Amino acid sequence: MSMRHRIGVLVHLLLWGLGILLLAAVTYLWLARPVVTGYAAKYMCSGLWVSGLPQSWLQQTAIAPALQPASDWLEYDVNEQQRRVRVGFLGLSQTAQWAAGRGCTLLNDTENRVVALPDTGTGQVSEELSGSRPFSGSVSGSVSDSVSEPSSASPSASSTPNSPALAVNSGNRVPVTLDERQQQRIHQLLNEAFAEPDGQSRNTLAVLVSWKGQRIAERYQVPVTAETPMLGWSMTKSLLATWVGLAEQQQLLTRNSPVAELWPQLGPQLTLEHLLRMQSGLDFDEWYQPADDVTTMLYCSADMAAMVAGQRREIAPATEWRYSSGDSNLAASIWLNAVQLGDSHWRDWLQQSLWQPLGIEHATVETDLSGTPVASSYSYMTPAEWLAVGQFWLNSWHGRKTQGIGLPRSWMQQALTPTLNANAGHMYGMGFWLNLPDPTLADAGERKFSKRWPELPESVFWARGHDGQYVLIAPEQQLVVVRFGLTPGLDDGMDTLVSGLLDALTPAG
Repeated sequence: MSMRHRIGVLVHLLLWGLGILLLAAVTYLWLARPVVTGYAAKYMCSGLWVSGLPQSWLQQTAIAPALQPASDWLEYDVNEQQRRVRVGFLGLSQTAQWAAGRGCTLLNDTENRVVALPDTGTGQVSEELSGSRPFSGSVSGSVSDSVSEPSSASPSASSTPNSPALAVNSGNRVPVTLDERQQQRIHQLLNEAFAEPDGQSRNTLAVLVSWKGQRIAERYQVPVTAETPMLGWSMTKSLLATWVGLAEQQQLLTRNSPVAELWPQLGPQLTLEHLLRMQSGLDFDEWYQPADDVTTMLYCSADMAAMVAGQRREIAPATEWRYSSGDSNLAASIWLNAVQLGDSHWRDWLQQSLWQPLGIEHATVETDLSGTPVASSYSYMTPAEWLAVGQFWLNSWHGRKTQGIGLPRSWMQQALTPTLNANAGHMYGMGFWLNLPDPTLADAGERKFSKRWPELPESVFWARGHDGQYVLIAPEQQLVVVRFGLTPGLDDGMDTLVSGLLDALTPAG
């Protein structure tokens, strides 16, 4: 074979390979259209009219990095008057609509038809209480910082009207006092939390810290302020577990409730607790790739719980732990069916049972088109309100009430008991992540480093959401840390921040 012929063959093979890669890329983008358009439309709608964030920031900083390489070809149509967002990509579009009392909802069904937003039901939650009115708060022009003794009003804390009180019934009767060393160290830790490591994009947006029931530090990055309702993503799963605990306390349901009472096709063995622990055994893939189960559920399903209930049984319940947003949305339908009785609406129940006692005025829980809350992903509160929920969890761990409400200590202990077969380094309870070692390891050193965060106490637990959202509780140290950001991957610096705080708050000597 001559050299020219060999080169010709190589060029032919190269072009053939490039053609296959191009075809694969086009196919991938084509399948990704519902995910890309649904994500962008929903995020933009909620970001504008629930969180009150600037459109340019949402599009360029919050949405575009998550949707590369499709971001440059997205077509946005933002209708301020109707509070509706349509996003198109490669011939397909999805539409999200804002409504008072419910936030934003994707309006497209599986055939990509824009359908009517259903009635919110019998519950008449006012815009003021729901917090889902168009946001009108001011946007600060710089990063604000507060590390101070609680006896002196801090600028950041005072900028939040009706901020939830953390110290009430916290068990702490003595005002917290930080010495100069502690203040300087906490200030340094906040600087580090908001810094950008080399070659990485941490993009921290907010950090708040309470100790012994009192807020001791907070900082925000523009355009986020103390008044911005922040998307919790999967922290909503921890809220769902809390709602179930409160409903169980009111004898409206039990964790052992058979799912078959609402979804007969799932059989008698599957219980609500299996769903909260993500042990349903249903065939549900959560890889966030085009056409997998979780993206089909979030961006193509008008009734997410029904979509999950239609999945085939893969293994028996409680056999295996598998992270599943589908389990959470199925559990939400069970909870809703229990608390929404007669003329009572689930939003009213939440207002009376949780939001109002904790002083939370800006909570928004969004639904799918069927009206079922998307408990896997879509809840919003201001950072201080998320901090108040964290204090509620901490108080319940100690068996204390917060503003007259609380979960029984026995319930919290059960919620923080690790689920069978949860992954080492990612131990999971009943709606909460746990910092426990792998119990199958015998060596003490191996056990320590099988924890998610080896340097933090084993009693630490947290709610966690996509892109680095946290409400973390160190109950024995009376510490709650809230962190929001746009941080891909796992290097969000949360372990360094929390271990530094614990060290700073430990008395010197």
